[in-house]
Amino acid sequence: MRSLMQQIIWITLIAGCLGNALSQNEESRSNLRVGHSRENTCPNPEDILPCECIFDEQLSAMDMNCSLVQDEQQLRQVFQSNVPNKQFRALIITNNPHIRVLENGVFSDFTFQRIDIMDGVLDLIEEAALTGSASTVFEMNFHRNNITDFPFLSLREFSVLENLNLHYNKIKEIPVFMSGSLKEFYIFGNPLAHLPVDSLSGLPNLKTFGVSEADIPEIYPGLFDNQLSLRNVYMQENRLTSIPSGAFRTSGKTFFHIVLDDNLIVEVAEGAFPDMKEHTSIYLYNNRIRLLEENVWRPLLENDVTVWLSGNPLTCGCDAAWAVLNPDLLRQLPNAHCESGVDLADLDPGIFESC
Repeated sequence: MRSLMQQIIWITLIAGCLGNALSQNEESRSNLRVGHSRENTCPNPEDILPCECIFDEQLSAMDMNCSLVQDEQQLRQVFQSNVPNKQFRALIITNNPHIRVLENGVFSDFTFQRIDIMDGVLDLIEEAALTGSASTVFEMNFHRNNITDFPFLSLREFSVLENLNLHYNKIKEIPVFMSGSLKEFYIFGNPLAHLPVDSLSGLPNLKTFGVSEADIPEIYPGLFDNQLSLRNVYMQENRLTSIPSGAFRTSGKTFFHIVLDDNLIVEVAEGAFPDMKEHTSIYLYNNRIRLLEENVWRPLLENDVTVWLSGNPLTCGCDAAWAVLNPDLLRQLPNAHCESGVDLADLDPGIFESC
């Protein structure tokens, strides 16, 4: 069972990815229902059928919902329409069982600030399918499709893209790609099985990286080198068994949260988290750590790093004496408990007198 903290983090992550898209869409629909005019703004409805233009009068913004499109040809025809205003806030295609390919040029000269194509059967996005919005789109959500081939290399042209969400697709590889604007990159739930050491080298302004549930067995030291903006890493539910020295090295910058819950971690090497400082957290719920090694954990706890170890089978032998006998350090290990079920904080310090 996932810990409460992990569930909160997971829900927050999902909400951050999707909340704006869904709430803004519903708000826009409500505006139309109460009679807001879309004259001189949205195209004539018959010109873009089966798509629908939804006008947000408060923000003077248009969203294009094409969830009812029947095939790729019909989608292309919609965007060949001669309409007065082709600058939209959002493109929305949800729960569509027909669109499998986004072809080059499919959106003609229409532009979007956000693209939400979610919960469908999309498999392939051709290299230039999205580049018409390269100077306008700041967020793209493609979660829960069947994408095997995404045009990562074209993202070099996307000058304002900050958020890319590709979770729960079928992507097997992240090529080295360049983006000077990308701040949030989520690719969890894809069968990557491998995360090369240079995977993030072209993303200098990345702040959050989510690669959970990706079947990854190993972290290579150097993966996060020179990531001067990266603050949050989500790698729960992979196949990690050990965290080597330097695994989360960032050239001296500080992570806020590193989430490694629900892996198979037995061993954490000294120096695995060299740049963690005060008021930061490492989450290691539900792993297989047995020993509380002083050389690994004391430097972190002394730097006011909180380490979450609940769900690990700690033996609570003499290896834990240094923490149990120091209340200040012990407070940095909340909810940690022994294999027997006793909380570390509830152990009698006297049992460690002979250690």
